[in-house]
Amino acid sequence: MNNIEKLAAVGELLCGQNWQSTMAKYLGVSDRTIRNFVAGKSIPENISTRLIDGMNKKFAEAMTVINSDKMRGD
Repeated sequence: MNNIEKLAAVGELLCGQNWQSTMAKYLGVSDRTIRNFVAGKSIPENISTRLIDGMNKKFAEAMTVINSDKMRGD
C-alpha cells in the first residue's frame, strides 16, 4: 500500500466517505493539501507518523470529553 492509498484508507475508515476535510483537520493541513496528496501532486512525508499523531490527538480529545462526566458520578 502506498502513502496515498494509506491516507485514503485511514481517512475513509475514520471519517467516512467524505473524509478529506476532516482528515485535513486531524493532520493540521489544509483541505487543498489533502486533495494534492490524493491527486499525486505532492508526496506526503512521514504519513504513517502523521496519521498516528492525528489519531492520538483526536483520541485524547475524546477521552477528555468522556472523563469530564466522571465528576458527576457517571
